[in-house]
Amino acid sequence: MPLEFCTIEALNLRPGSKDLEAFNVERVRGYLECNLGCTKKEVIHALGLNPRTVAKAIKIIRARS
Repeated sequence: MPLEFCTIEALNLRPGSKDLEAFNVERVRGYLECNLGCTKKEVIHALGLNPRTVAKAIKIIRARS
């Protein structure tokens, strides 16, 4: 099952787990790759994530690059 069509419930991700964090990082990375030049606020609204979650994901993405 590709990640694009998965839901959090289908993957059994628990709040606070490393798997959920990795899942959200990949969602944010994918959105940023497809929508170059978008703002953090656009990512938050498009993916329906908490602002702190998006900020943490961006921090992780920058650290890895």
